[in-house]
Amino acid sequence: LVAIPKQRIRNIGEITPADQEIIFQTLELMAATIQEQKLTDYQVITNGPGYQDVAYLHFHIQAEI
Repeated sequence: LVAIPKQRIRNIGEITPADQEIIFQTLELMAATIQEQKLTDYQVITNGPGYQDVAYLHFHIQAEI
């Protein structure tokens, strides 16, 4: 699963205090998805610019199903 904030942020290193609300909303969405899917063994991963294939912040939820 991939979670993408609705606001364009290039990477986690560029988050500012103005991004707080949208980041929190994204985390809430991920928490709700994890709960709905009843995931227990999972990782949430984001990459820095040198490891990103796309130039915007996104989070991978990797889980054993």
